[in-house]
Amino acid sequence: MSAPAGRGLAVPLVAADWGPVAAGPRADVLARRLDKARRRLASFERKVAMLESRIRSRAGAGAHVLEVACGTGFTTLELANRGLSAVGVDASPELCVLTNAAAAHFGVDARAVAGDGCALPFADGRFDAVFSESFFEHVYDVDLTLREQTRVLRPGGLLLLLDGNLLNPLTLLDLLVFYPIRTRGRHGGLRWLLTKRRVHRNLYGYLAQGRDEDVKTLWWWRRRLRRHPELRVLEIGTSAPDAHPGVPRILHPFVGACKVVAEKA
Repeated sequence: MSAPAGRGLAVPLVAADWGPVAAGPRADVLARRLDKARRRLASFERKVAMLESRIRSRAGAGAHVLEVACGTGFTTLELANRGLSAVGVDASPELCVLTNAAAAHFGVDARAVAGDGCALPFADGRFDAVFSESFFEHVYDVDLTLREQTRVLRPGGLLLLLDGNLLNPLTLLDLLVFYPIRTRGRHGGLRWLLTKRRVHRNLYGYLAQGRDEDVKTLWWWRRRLRRHPELRVLEIGTSAPDAHPGVPRILHPFVGACKVVAEKA
């Protein structure tokens, strides 16, 4: 179900036939994540539509976008499917191989490279937009990472991030109750809550150092971004309006992920 180069499919790629990619390396990981994405397809489409709208309004068609910690590359691939030029970077070389195989299969302008999201392997001013999701809750130095993502943005380029929301009751329930069950007590629970800011070595077996689900609040992000005059904040809120339309505005701080949109000054 591949498409000619430069043309995307009419359906989201996560809902398409992945052909031989689905039987390739890390097929087990891909199968689990495709199943999860397909069950949440409407939410995934709303997220990508929000990103596309923000990026196109600033940089136009064919904008160069970087996704940091792209994982299996679903968002990177879908942005390319919608006509943007997308690059992903991830700490897992195997997942980058998977993403590149999918890009070739679907014929979209996307690629993934293995690298450190806190020391990006790209030149200054390379991208029109940089996006990450559920990444900053793992980095060992938020300020260093913000400066690094800003470095690879062109002047006026967009920084967009979605990250865990400590005030979301569903997030807390998962991290305190279900996460320790899934990991047989290795992660989550009260120990996580009391030590979530600790920097761990060899986190998850592939991060040289990082934090274990150090989710934050909107107010934390507002304070932290004041340290970064190189970024002009456009929006600090949650993903509630995009992911959960219809939720009353007063409840937005407690629904969805933390969302930050800023531009390079």
